[in-house]
Amino acid sequence: MRKFFRWLKGEDWRPLKVLKGDKKDDRKPQILHEEEIKRMIEAAEHPRDKAFIAVLYEAGLRIGEIASLRLEDVTWNDKGALIRVRGKTGERIIPIVIGASYLRRWLEVHPGGELVFCSISQRNFKQPLSYQTLRKIIIEAAKKAGIKKKVHPHMLRHSRATKLATIFPEAIQNQYFGWVQGSDMPRIYHHLSAKDLEKAVYAMYGIKSEEEEVIKPVECPRCGHINAPTDKYCSRCALILDESERLKMEMLEGKNAMNLLSKAMAREDFFEKLEEMIAFVEEMRKNPEIMKMVMQLKRGR
Repeated sequence: MRKFFRWLKGEDWRPLKVLKGDKKDDRKPQILHEEEIKRMIEAAEHPRDKAFIAVLYEAGLRIGEIASLRLEDVTWNDKGALIRVRGKTGERIIPIVIGASYLRRWLEVHPGGELVFCSISQRNFKQPLSYQTLRKIIIEAAKKAGIKKKVHPHMLRHSRATKLATIFPEAIQNQYFGWVQGSDMPRIYHHLSAKDLEKAVYAMYGIKSEEEEVIKPVECPRCGHINAPTDKYCSRCALILDESERLKMEMLEGKNAMNLLSKAMAREDFFEKLEEMIAFVEEMRKNPEIMKMVMQLKRGR
């Protein structure tokens, strides 16, 4: 309509300025950052829901693709898992690393059947999950995580595509997301923001810019097991992985030790017994035979 009146009345015709045009909205669609995805996974309560969010995001799946994913479509390797996806453009194999830990935990308690993600309610036990149920899992996790954005299932695929658009070449993106080769989709998802521009300029001068937090698996320094990003303890050897959790445990242990010491010191004969114990330890240090006798007595108790 604007074009017609521009032709009929000219560019300066006053009513033309108030007419709504058909100009394309070039605003960048909202995406979820990886820190927000991580919070959503942590907020989800059931292992199934954690695995669903993690796999949906990492593999960048369409909602129909993840809903139809079968147990036979999952194979395991030393790096994580490979999932076979049946999409609009045929089958494709997608490696997952982050989602693999969550997926494995869900499959350990999986009720059985053909589908990876199925209902666990008594009414629809083992049945396929509806779109509304899958959507509810996403929305509730986002709400519990304190995310104010209007989150929906496709937003996770869109966010992943945006993330990988600056990393993968177009041919790999097409294969990863199930787009037809030669598709315009990779260019659509390559959103340049002010941050991208900043990073490019700083890189030109050799200046490192702050990187967005990335979801990464956590390798246990003791046994080498690959754990999920939200794990606080190694799922294989139980080593504390989270620094804040370690400090919390140390504080708790210190508090417990102080409580025990306070109780012991409340006894009237504490210092007398302490002196006797110190003298005994000194004697054991000088005479290894006494130590052997003590250990034998302990084993015989």
